Amino acid sequence: MFINLTKAEVEETVTALEETKWIPCNERMPKGTVLCCDDRGEMLVGLLCKNEAGYVAYDDDGQEMYNCVAWMPLPEPYKEVEDE
Repeated sequence: MFINLTKAEVEETVTALEETKWIPCNERMPKGTVLCCDDRGEMLVGLLCKNEAGYVAYDDDGQEMYNCVAWMPLPEPYKEVEDE
């Protein structure tokens, strides 16, 4: 099977794939709300911060998750597709 994509489509696909990878906290910090993962594999959607205790994530309800090791951007929100 042969797939014919434009350069822009290939670049968009590569960017989307890169955004689905876990990013180590010590590599770079995010801006805004992300999906965080701790050293036990637990996950939390929230803001990631670095303090004297290490990397900590906080959600909207005040839940805290310590020992965060990686994060990834959130996907785009669901949008219902209209019938054509």
